[in-house]
Amino acid sequence: MEVSDAIVSFFLRNIVAPRIYDMHNPGFIVSRFSDKEHEAYKREILWPEGLLSEIEARFVKEYGDNGERALYRAGKNFGYVYAGNSHFPRLSESNHAEIKKFSHMLILLISALWANQSKELLIDTNARKLKLRFWNYVLCSKNGIGHLLGDGGIAGIWAYIMQDDEIEGVQAACQGRGGQFCEFYAAPKAQLRKEGFEFYESKIYARDPAAEKFQAEINKIRQMTYIKYSTQELIDFGFFNYRSRAVFFGEHKHIAIESQLLDVLEFELGKLAGGNALLFKVCSDFGRKLGTAKPGPNQIVADYLSGIGFGDVVVAGGAGKEKLVANYYPWTAFSKKSRATMFRGLASGLLSGVSTKNIVLATSKRTLVGADFNVCLEVA
Repeated sequence: MEVSDAIVSFFLRNIVAPRIYDMHNPGFIVSRFSDKEHEAYKREILWPEGLLSEIEARFVKEYGDNGERALYRAGKNFGYVYAGNSHFPRLSESNHAEIKKFSHMLILLISALWANQSKELLIDTNARKLKLRFWNYVLCSKNGIGHLLGDGGIAGIWAYIMQDDEIEGVQAACQGRGGQFCEFYAAPKAQLRKEGFEFYESKIYARDPAAEKFQAEINKIRQMTYIKYSTQELIDFGFFNYRSRAVFFGEHKHIAIESQLLDVLEFELGKLAGGNALLFKVCSDFGRKLGTAKPGPNQIVADYLSGIGFGDVVVAGGAGKEKLVANYYPWTAFSKKSRATMFRGLASGLLSGVSTKNIVLATSKRTLVGADFNVCLEVA
Protein backbone atom coordinates (compact mmCIF):
# COMPACT_ATOMS: atom_id res chain seq x y z
CA MET A 1 0.00 0.00 0.00
CA GLU A 2 1.32 3.41 -0.96
CA VAL A 3 0.54 6.35 1.29
CA SER A 4 0.27 9.62 -0.62
CA ASP A 5 1.00 13.09 0.71
CA ALA A 6 -2.71 13.93 0.62
CA ILE A 7 -3.58 10.92 2.81
CA VAL A 8 -0.78 11.78 5.23
CA SER A 9 -1.93 15.40 5.46
CA PHE A 10 -5.50 14.27 6.22
CA PHE A 11 -4.24 11.84 8.86
CA LEU A 12 -2.03 14.48 10.48
CA ARG A 13 -4.76 17.11 10.50
CA ASN A 14 -7.66 14.94 11.63
CA ILE A 15 -6.09 12.20 13.75
CA VAL A 16 -2.60 13.09 14.95
CA ALA A 17 -3.22 16.70 15.93
CA PRO A 18 -6.45 16.30 17.92
CA ARG A 19 -6.04 12.79 19.30
CA ILE A 20 -2.41 11.74 19.61
CA TYR A 21 -0.17 14.77 20.14
CA ASP A 22 -0.99 17.37 22.78
CA MET A 23 1.01 20.60 22.69
CA HIS A 24 -1.42 22.79 24.66
CA ASN A 25 0.23 22.61 28.11
CA PRO A 26 3.26 24.81 28.92
CA GLY A 27 6.48 22.79 29.20
CA PHE A 28 4.87 19.54 28.12
CA ILE A 29 4.43 17.78 24.80
CA VAL A 30 2.69 14.45 25.31
CA SER A 31 1.56 11.70 23.01
CA ARG A 32 -1.18 9.15 23.52
CA PHE A 33 -0.90 6.34 21.01
CA SER A 34 -2.66 3.25 22.32
CA ASP A 35 -3.81 -0.24 21.43
CA LYS A 36 -7.02 -1.88 22.63
CA GLU A 37 -7.70 -1.02 26.28
CA HIS A 38 -4.27 0.50 26.98
CA GLU A 39 -3.44 4.18 26.69
CA ALA A 40 0.26 5.00 26.35
CA TYR A 41 1.15 8.39 27.79
CA LYS A 42 4.62 9.57 26.83
CA ARG A 43 6.68 12.76 27.01
CA GLU A 44 7.80 13.97 23.60
CA ILE A 45 10.57 16.37 22.63
CA LEU A 46 10.65 18.54 19.51
CA TRP A 47 14.34 18.01 18.78
CA PRO A 48 16.25 19.68 15.92
CA GLU A 49 16.52 17.19 13.07
CA GLY A 50 19.79 18.79 12.00
CA LEU A 51 21.29 18.11 15.42
CA LEU A 52 20.38 14.40 15.37
CA SER A 53 21.76 14.21 11.83
CA GLU A 54 24.98 15.92 12.92
CA ILE A 55 25.37 13.56 15.89
CA GLU A 56 25.16 10.54 13.61
CA ALA A 57 27.56 12.04 11.06
CA ARG A 58 30.16 13.15 13.64
CA PHE A 59 30.21 9.82 15.47
CA VAL A 60 30.58 7.85 12.26
CA LYS A 61 33.39 10.18 11.15
CA GLU A 62 35.17 9.93 14.52
CA TYR A 63 34.62 6.24 15.35
CA GLY A 64 33.92 4.60 12.00
CA ASP A 65 32.28 1.19 12.25
CA ASN A 66 32.22 1.35 16.08
CA GLY A 67 30.27 4.56 15.82
CA GLU A 68 27.76 2.97 13.46
CA ARG A 69 27.33 0.00 15.76
CA ALA A 70 26.69 2.27 18.74
CA LEU A 71 24.11 4.28 16.81
CA TYR A 72 22.39 1.11 15.64
CA ARG A 73 22.30 -0.28 19.21
CA ALA A 74 20.77 2.96 20.42
CA GLY A 75 18.19 2.91 17.64
CA LYS A 76 17.15 -0.70 18.12
CA ASN A 77 16.86 -0.44 21.89
CA PHE A 78 14.98 2.83 21.66
CA GLY A 79 12.53 1.29 19.19
CA TYR A 80 12.04 -1.75 21.43
CA VAL A 81 11.51 0.29 24.60
CA TYR A 82 9.23 2.74 22.78
CA ALA A 83 7.05 -0.12 21.51
CA GLY A 84 6.89 -1.67 24.98
CA ASN A 85 5.96 1.55 26.75
CA SER A 86 3.36 2.20 24.05
CA HIS A 87 1.69 -1.19 24.62
CA PHE A 88 2.07 -2.18 20.99
CA PRO A 89 0.38 -5.52 20.19
CA ARG A 90 2.46 -8.71 20.28
CA LEU A 91 2.06 -12.08 18.60
CA SER A 92 1.13 -13.84 21.84
CA GLU A 93 -1.65 -11.34 22.56
CA SER A 94 -3.09 -10.50 19.12
CA ASN A 95 -3.88 -12.38 15.94
CA HIS A 96 -2.07 -11.72 12.68
CA ALA A 97 -4.90 -9.63 11.23
CA GLU A 98 -4.89 -7.33 14.27
CA ILE A 99 -1.14 -6.85 14.07
CA LYS A 100 -1.31 -6.04 10.36
CA LYS A 101 -4.09 -3.53 10.96
CA PHE A 102 -2.10 -1.89 13.75
CA SER A 103 1.04 -1.86 11.58
CA HIS A 104 -0.81 0.02 8.84
CA MET A 105 -1.81 2.71 11.36
CA LEU A 106 1.70 2.93 12.84
CA ILE A 107 3.30 3.29 9.40
CA LEU A 108 0.82 6.03 8.59
CA LEU A 109 1.79 7.85 11.79
CA ILE A 110 5.52 7.49 11.03
CA SER A 111 4.97 8.77 7.51
CA ALA A 112 2.95 11.73 8.81
CA LEU A 113 5.65 12.75 11.27
CA TRP A 114 8.93 11.79 9.63
CA ALA A 115 8.49 11.47 5.85
CA ASN A 116 6.72 12.93 2.82
CA GLN A 117 5.42 9.62 1.50
CA SER A 118 5.57 5.92 2.32
CA LYS A 119 4.89 2.52 0.80
CA GLU A 120 4.37 -0.81 2.53
CA LEU A 121 6.30 -3.40 0.54
CA LEU A 122 5.89 -6.36 2.89
CA ILE A 123 4.22 -7.15 6.22
CA ASP A 124 4.60 -10.89 6.80
CA THR A 125 3.80 -11.78 10.40
CA ASN A 126 4.31 -15.50 9.77
CA ALA A 127 7.88 -15.09 8.51
CA ARG A 128 8.36 -12.04 10.80
CA LYS A 129 9.45 -9.85 7.89
CA LEU A 130 8.76 -6.15 7.38
CA LYS A 131 9.83 -4.04 4.39
CA LEU A 132 9.01 -0.32 4.10
CA ARG A 133 9.86 2.48 1.72
CA PHE A 134 9.90 6.20 2.57
CA TRP A 135 10.56 9.37 0.63
CA ASN A 136 12.44 12.20 2.38
CA TYR A 137 12.67 10.19 5.58
CA VAL A 138 14.24 11.94 8.56
CA LEU A 139 17.98 11.73 9.16
CA CYS A 140 19.07 9.15 6.60
CA SER A 141 17.84 11.21 3.66
CA LYS A 142 20.05 14.00 5.00
CA ASN A 143 23.22 12.19 6.10
CA GLY A 144 23.07 8.74 4.50
CA ILE A 145 23.20 7.01 7.92
CA GLY A 146 19.90 7.04 9.82
CA HIS A 147 20.48 4.17 12.26
CA LEU A 148 18.57 5.85 15.10
CA LEU A 149 15.16 6.15 13.50
CA GLY A 150 15.82 3.98 10.45
CA ASP A 151 17.13 0.41 10.39
CA GLY A 152 17.85 0.34 14.13
CA GLY A 153 14.65 1.97 15.35
CA ILE A 154 12.38 0.04 12.98
CA ALA A 155 14.11 -3.27 13.86
CA GLY A 156 13.51 -2.59 17.56
CA ILE A 157 9.81 -1.92 17.09
CA TRP A 158 9.34 -4.98 14.87
CA ALA A 159 11.36 -7.19 17.26
CA TYR A 160 9.03 -6.20 20.09
CA ILE A 161 5.84 -6.81 18.11
CA MET A 162 7.12 -10.14 16.74
CA GLN A 163 8.54 -11.11 20.16
CA ASP A 164 11.83 -12.02 18.51
CA ASP A 165 14.97 -10.29 19.78
CA GLU A 166 16.92 -11.89 16.92
CA ILE A 167 15.28 -9.57 14.41
CA GLU A 168 17.66 -7.01 12.94
CA GLY A 169 17.29 -4.29 10.34
CA VAL A 170 19.07 -3.19 7.18
CA GLN A 171 18.75 -0.22 4.88
CA ALA A 172 18.46 -1.52 1.34
CA ALA A 173 18.32 1.94 -0.26
CA CYS A 174 18.97 5.49 0.93
CA GLN A 175 18.28 8.94 -0.51
CA GLY A 176 21.18 10.33 1.47
CA ARG A 177 23.46 7.99 -0.47
CA GLY A 178 22.01 8.88 -3.86
CA GLY A 179 18.94 6.64 -3.98
CA GLN A 180 15.45 7.68 -4.98
CA PHE A 181 14.00 6.66 -1.59
CA CYS A 182 14.90 5.09 1.75
CA GLU A 183 14.01 1.41 2.10
CA PHE A 184 14.18 -0.57 5.33
CA TYR A 185 13.97 -4.32 5.84
CA ALA A 186 13.59 -5.98 9.25
CA ALA A 187 13.69 -9.77 9.57
CA PRO A 188 15.26 -12.56 11.66
CA LYS A 189 19.04 -12.71 11.36
CA ALA A 190 18.96 -16.11 9.65
CA GLN A 191 16.69 -14.69 6.94
CA LEU A 192 18.90 -11.66 6.40
CA ARG A 193 21.98 -13.88 6.06
CA LYS A 194 20.12 -16.17 3.65
CA GLU A 195 19.35 -13.17 1.44
CA GLY A 196 22.97 -12.00 1.53
CA PHE A 197 22.54 -8.85 3.65
CA GLU A 198 25.24 -7.48 5.91
CA PHE A 199 23.84 -6.05 9.11
CA TYR A 200 24.64 -4.87 12.62
CA GLU A 201 23.49 -6.83 15.66
CA SER A 202 22.25 -5.62 19.02
CA LYS A 203 21.04 -7.25 22.19
CA ILE A 204 17.92 -5.84 23.80
CA TYR A 205 17.91 -4.20 27.23
CA ALA A 206 16.04 -6.01 29.96
CA ARG A 207 12.75 -4.23 30.60
CA ASP A 208 11.86 -2.85 34.02
CA PRO A 209 8.04 -2.88 34.39
CA ALA A 210 8.18 -0.97 37.69
CA ALA A 211 10.27 1.80 36.15
CA GLU A 212 7.95 1.95 33.13
CA LYS A 213 4.91 2.31 35.39
CA PHE A 214 6.64 5.04 37.41
CA GLN A 215 7.67 6.79 34.20
CA ALA A 216 4.04 7.17 33.14
CA GLU A 217 3.12 8.61 36.54
CA ILE A 218 6.00 11.04 36.99
CA ASN A 219 5.63 12.55 33.52
CA LYS A 220 2.03 13.64 33.95
CA ILE A 221 1.27 17.26 33.15
CA ARG A 222 2.03 19.72 35.96
CA GLN A 223 1.23 23.37 36.63
CA MET A 224 4.11 25.65 35.63
CA THR A 225 5.65 28.31 37.88
CA TYR A 226 7.93 30.17 35.46
CA ILE A 227 6.77 29.36 31.95
CA LYS A 228 3.56 30.93 30.64
CA TYR A 229 3.15 29.66 27.09
CA SER A 230 2.50 26.24 25.58
CA THR A 231 4.18 25.00 22.42
CA GLN A 232 0.98 25.66 20.49
CA GLU A 233 0.86 29.24 21.78
CA LEU A 234 4.51 29.77 20.86
CA ILE A 235 3.64 28.61 17.34
CA ASP A 236 0.64 30.95 17.27
CA PHE A 237 2.85 33.87 18.40
CA GLY A 238 5.47 33.11 15.73
CA PHE A 239 8.25 32.10 18.16
CA PHE A 240 8.15 28.75 16.36
CA ASN A 241 6.80 28.36 12.84
CA TYR A 242 4.71 25.51 11.47
CA ARG A 243 5.07 24.79 7.78
CA SER A 244 5.34 21.77 5.51
CA ARG A 245 3.95 19.56 8.31
CA ALA A 246 6.85 20.43 10.63
CA VAL A 247 7.80 22.83 13.42
CA PHE A 248 10.69 25.22 12.73
CA PHE A 249 12.79 27.49 14.93
CA GLY A 250 14.23 29.92 12.46
CA GLU A 251 15.30 27.74 9.56
CA HIS A 252 15.85 24.65 11.70
CA LYS A 253 13.28 21.87 11.39
CA HIS A 254 12.31 20.06 14.60
CA ILE A 255 10.93 16.53 14.77
CA ALA A 256 8.90 14.81 17.48
CA ILE A 257 10.88 12.12 19.33
CA GLU A 258 10.00 10.28 22.51
CA SER A 259 12.21 11.62 25.34
CA GLN A 260 13.84 8.24 26.04
CA LEU A 261 15.83 8.51 22.82
CA LEU A 262 18.07 11.15 24.42
CA ASP A 263 18.97 8.93 27.37
CA VAL A 264 19.42 5.76 25.31
CA LEU A 265 21.61 7.60 22.80
CA GLU A 266 23.75 9.09 25.57
CA PHE A 267 24.08 5.68 27.20
CA GLU A 268 25.32 3.95 24.04
CA LEU A 269 27.56 6.74 22.71
CA GLY A 270 29.02 7.18 26.19
CA LYS A 271 30.49 3.67 25.93
CA LEU A 272 32.92 4.99 23.29
CA ALA A 273 36.14 6.57 24.53
CA GLY A 274 35.49 10.31 24.61
CA GLY A 275 31.90 9.74 23.49
CA ASN A 276 30.23 11.94 26.11
CA ALA A 277 32.62 14.82 25.43
CA LEU A 278 31.96 14.67 21.69
CA LEU A 279 28.21 14.41 22.24
CA PHE A 280 28.29 17.52 24.43
CA LYS A 281 30.36 19.44 21.88
CA VAL A 282 28.09 18.58 18.94
CA CYS A 283 25.00 19.65 20.91
CA SER A 284 26.69 22.82 22.19
CA ASP A 285 27.89 23.84 18.72
CA PHE A 286 24.42 23.36 17.30
CA GLY A 287 22.80 25.20 20.19
CA ARG A 288 25.09 28.17 19.56
CA LYS A 289 23.83 28.30 15.96
CA LEU A 290 20.25 28.35 17.19
CA GLY A 291 20.98 31.07 19.74
CA THR A 292 22.98 33.23 17.35
CA ALA A 293 20.03 33.26 14.96
CA LYS A 294 17.83 34.82 17.68
CA PRO A 295 20.07 36.90 20.00
CA GLY A 296 18.40 38.53 22.97
CA PRO A 297 17.60 37.95 26.65
CA ASN A 298 18.02 34.60 28.36
CA GLN A 299 14.23 34.25 28.41
CA ILE A 300 14.52 33.18 24.77
CA VAL A 301 16.45 30.13 25.94
CA ALA A 302 13.89 29.32 28.64
CA ASP A 303 10.98 29.70 26.21
CA TYR A 304 12.72 27.56 23.59
CA LEU A 305 13.65 24.70 25.94
CA SER A 306 10.23 24.61 27.57
CA GLY A 307 8.61 24.96 24.14
CA ILE A 308 10.33 21.83 22.85
CA GLY A 309 9.16 19.88 25.90
CA PHE A 310 11.69 20.14 28.75
CA GLY A 311 9.31 21.31 31.45
CA ASP A 312 9.30 24.50 33.52
CA VAL A 313 12.61 26.14 32.57
CA VAL A 314 14.10 29.22 34.21
CA VAL A 315 17.48 30.89 33.61
CA ALA A 316 19.02 32.91 36.44
CA GLY A 317 22.32 34.62 37.19
CA GLY A 318 24.73 36.11 34.69
CA ALA A 319 28.29 37.33 34.15
CA GLY A 320 29.75 33.85 34.39
CA LYS A 321 27.33 32.63 37.06
CA GLU A 322 24.54 31.44 34.83
CA LYS A 323 22.18 28.82 36.25
CA LEU A 324 19.46 26.95 34.40
CA VAL A 325 16.79 24.88 36.11
CA ALA A 326 14.32 22.58 34.36
CA ASN A 327 11.56 21.52 36.72
CA TYR A 328 9.46 18.53 35.64
CA TYR A 329 12.22 17.45 33.26
CA PRO A 330 11.20 14.30 31.32
CA TRP A 331 12.00 11.25 33.44
CA THR A 332 12.79 7.89 31.85
CA ALA A 333 13.84 4.47 33.07
CA PHE A 334 17.42 5.51 32.14
CA SER A 335 17.45 8.82 34.02
CA LYS A 336 19.43 7.45 36.96
CA LYS A 337 22.37 6.77 34.62
CA SER A 338 21.99 9.89 32.49
CA ARG A 339 24.14 12.99 32.77
CA ALA A 340 21.65 14.97 30.66
CA THR A 341 24.55 15.47 28.24
CA MET A 342 22.48 16.40 25.20
CA PHE A 343 20.27 18.82 27.13
CA ARG A 344 23.27 20.34 28.89
CA GLY A 345 25.13 20.79 25.60
CA LEU A 346 22.15 22.30 23.81
CA ALA A 347 21.42 24.69 26.70
CA SER A 348 25.08 25.76 26.93
CA GLY A 349 25.18 26.53 23.22
CA LEU A 350 21.91 28.43 23.29
CA LEU A 351 23.04 30.65 26.17
CA SER A 352 26.34 31.25 24.39
CA GLY A 353 24.56 32.17 21.17
CA VAL A 354 22.00 34.61 22.57
CA SER A 355 24.60 36.33 24.75
CA THR A 356 27.60 36.12 22.34
CA LYS A 357 29.64 34.73 25.27
CA ASN A 358 31.16 31.31 25.82
CA ILE A 359 28.99 29.63 28.44
CA VAL A 360 29.52 26.04 29.52
CA LEU A 361 27.02 24.56 31.93
CA ALA A 362 29.44 22.09 33.40
CA THR A 363 27.63 20.64 36.38
CA SER A 364 24.37 18.77 36.50
CA LYS A 365 22.32 18.21 39.64
CA ARG A 366 19.30 16.00 39.30
CA THR A 367 16.73 15.68 42.07
CA LEU A 368 13.76 13.36 42.35
CA VAL A 369 11.34 14.45 45.04
CA GLY A 370 8.17 12.40 45.10
CA ALA A 371 6.86 12.56 41.54
CA ASP A 372 8.84 15.66 40.54
CA PHE A 373 12.09 15.32 38.59
CA ASN A 374 14.25 18.43 38.28
CA VAL A 375 17.56 19.13 36.53
CA CYS A 376 19.80 22.03 37.56
CA LEU A 377 22.74 23.18 35.42
CA GLU A 378 25.37 25.70 36.53
CA VAL A 379 28.56 27.24 35.22
CA ALA A 380 31.43 25.55 37.05
